[in-house]
Amino acid sequence: MAVTHDVPVPDTSYLQESDAPVVPARVRSVLAKLPSRLQGQQAPSLGRVTPAAWRLLDVAAVIGPTFAVEEAAEVMGEPLGQVMPLLCDALASGVIVATGECLTFRHELVRQAIYEGVPSPIRMALHRRIGDRDVELADTAVDPHADLPDATVGADSPDVAGADDTGLRQPATWPADSPEPVLDDAPEPVLDDGPDADADADADPAPAPAPGPESVPIVVDRLGGITTQVKARLAMGDRAGAADLARQALAGERPQDGLAELHLELAHLSFLAGRPDQSVLHAEAVFRQASVGAAAGARAEVMRLFGWMLDGQLTVAHRRAEALLGGAVGPGSDDALAGAFTTLAFIAWDEGRVSDTIGFLQAAVRRADDAKFPVRCPLPRFALAAVYLAVGDFRRACNLHAAGRDRVRRSAGAGWAAGPAILQARLSLATGRLGAAHDEAEAGLALARRHGTDLLAPPALLVLAFVALMRGELGRAEAHLEQLDETSPGGRALAGATSFLWARAQLAEARQGPNAAFGVVAAVYKDPATHRRLLVAEPAAAPWLVRTALAVGELSAAERIAACVERLAADNAPFSVVVGSGAHAQALLNRDAETLERLGTEHRHPWARAAACEDAGDLLAQGGHRCRGRAQLERALAANEQMGASYHAARVRNRLLELGSGQRRSRHSPRPVSGWASLTDAERRVTDLVAEGLSNPKVAERLFLSRHTVDFHLRQVFRKLNVGSRVELARLVLVRDAAA
Repeated sequence: MAVTHDVPVPDTSYLQESDAPVVPARVRSVLAKLPSRLQGQQAPSLGRVTPAAWRLLDVAAVIGPTFAVEEAAEVMGEPLGQVMPLLCDALASGVIVATGECLTFRHELVRQAIYEGVPSPIRMALHRRIGDRDVELADTAVDPHADLPDATVGADSPDVAGADDTGLRQPATWPADSPEPVLDDAPEPVLDDGPDADADADADPAPAPAPGPESVPIVVDRLGGITTQVKARLAMGDRAGAADLARQALAGERPQDGLAELHLELAHLSFLAGRPDQSVLHAEAVFRQASVGAAAGARAEVMRLFGWMLDGQLTVAHRRAEALLGGAVGPGSDDALAGAFTTLAFIAWDEGRVSDTIGFLQAAVRRADDAKFPVRCPLPRFALAAVYLAVGDFRRACNLHAAGRDRVRRSAGAGWAAGPAILQARLSLATGRLGAAHDEAEAGLALARRHGTDLLAPPALLVLAFVALMRGELGRAEAHLEQLDETSPGGRALAGATSFLWARAQLAEARQGPNAAFGVVAAVYKDPATHRRLLVAEPAAAPWLVRTALAVGELSAAERIAACVERLAADNAPFSVVVGSGAHAQALLNRDAETLERLGTEHRHPWARAAACEDAGDLLAQGGHRCRGRAQLERALAANEQMGASYHAARVRNRLLELGSGQRRSRHSPRPVSGWASLTDAERRVTDLVAEGLSNPKVAERLFLSRHTVDFHLRQVFRKLNVGSRVELARLVLVRDAAA
């Protein structure tokens, strides 16, 4: 039975057929967001879109570049017959085209422009509706009588005799009639934050559910039935109830038959909750059973591998993975190879070996697809997509995201429902679409919290933190990083702990300058080789580290980073992103403006291109080449403004003003004379920082402005908002943020 959620269908009636004057405005709005070279080309197609068809395009733009007819109808909450005329109109306009069984936007930039034109509250409602629909589809795809959706494949129990050969600890032998205290006494994983996970922590706890038939004491002859009930609860999305029921069954007197299934349920639940230590305990308990089937053994093997991997026991995980690849004896062990390949890929990524990482993950995907037992976890695909994002292969990343999303919908269960939205957020961030990245990360985080999958929360929070940093919303960035500190250790390990450290360093730089930032990442400067994952996973990290070290006069630290990334570039020569990152770091160290100019056009990631242009502009201006320097800085400014990185744009704009470039601001529509809408971008930035409690000199330092300029902006803010004090202004900001 599928779980339904009381999420209202978003009201997209703000565009009705009778509202003809809206259409030209929408066309102008979309065209204004397109590059000039595309505006004339796309104007005829957009002009042919009927008022009613705009409703469909708005919904489709939020769904994604490709969508199914039925999917659009379900999200709009309308019968298919009523949606068909809108689809015909949209197809006739040429904005979308038919591709096989789906429809696709003819031009991705047009889709992005339509997406950004949807009002934010409606956009978020659509994201929630799409997310809930994914959960419903995933729930209905899970057979409550089938094997629990697990972390990849199934395989047989390991060859216990061979365990010593691999260096693994032999599990203790427990008397058949005695309890297993290591499991019963272990802390229980947090499995579900519930729908009110974002509520005030001081709020009264929700009342416990009324006892049902499952709450009666577990008797021996009902153990098989309890396993079925646990799986049924999982299929309905009741993760906490399933875990409680399984633990209740394990706590009493019971026969050995049937225990393996209950331990597997808890191993998988603990894994998704970000508790790898608990996942390993329950997986090892499976191997203590007198007889373990092939499917149960394989699933336990994978859970144990993944648990070790995320718990930092990489040596143990590596040994076992290689033993499996070496042909460790055991029925069904071939079906655990997807887990072994994924584990080896995680280790290779930590060591900065990109080719090996991709090869292992490709093998994991193939093995998972070919396994005899059902494979319901998209983790190998999502991990491979993340690696392709890092190396700038966005096409493959998009394809893998689509395949992983389809797998989640069809068979992965509600536990992985947040995965597609979070991966899409990372894709949007990597390609310079901050607004979309923020919305998608928020939607993914909400799903992760709703279903208690804390394993998936850290990547979403990291995206939100980076978006806030690039926009200059430092209070929000700090809040997201504080939430990261409270997430599960397994989730932080999966996303990469050093990336969190780098985000904290950027926050420290924005607030206190490069010296504070240098201190936050002192460990990275001391031994860059132990942080190779950061240097290959984040293309902008190595140049930032070198730039920061040079800013505080730490030449030797800058040289260590540059040398490490140069070795990584040599080891990963086929990947231009890693090579470009090394060249960027070396160019900063050697003050090589020409190389930076070249990288400003060659870097695959828009953030890296903008940074290279800014670095080139600074070096050229310092070397007396003011015209070339201004040209590079203007390119950096345009790129940051297009991406919505207002903090970076403000820094570059002020550098241009120092050079006397006469850079003209972008034209805006007439502003109101009072209220929030009347504030300029600069006034908004000053307002947010003052509301955080910063003094005018600190605000000036943060925004690269003079103290007098900040004073002027603040006087304008007071006048436009009709406030008389900083306290009153801070109160207004709180009210605004609460209503947002």
